Amino acid sequence: MGLIVRLRLELSAVGQRIDLTGKVVWSVDDKAGFRLLDIEPAARAAIAEFLSHPGASSEALRPGGNR
Repeated sequence: MGLIVRLRLELSAVGQRIDLTGKVVWSVDDKAGFRLLDIEPAARAAIAEFLSHPGASSEALRPGGNR
């Protein structure tokens, strides 16, 4: 934990991809939680727009670039 990583989020509900930096704050098996660092205003707005869409909580933020 505490590792700094690059993250790519695919926000399919709003058709955007965001590259961020995050710090691993917990991990269990193949899941992890991140604290997002230095979020640009445009990225913050895109995340807020994504979360305001119906069903966004069930879709969740999916890490991109793992295909």
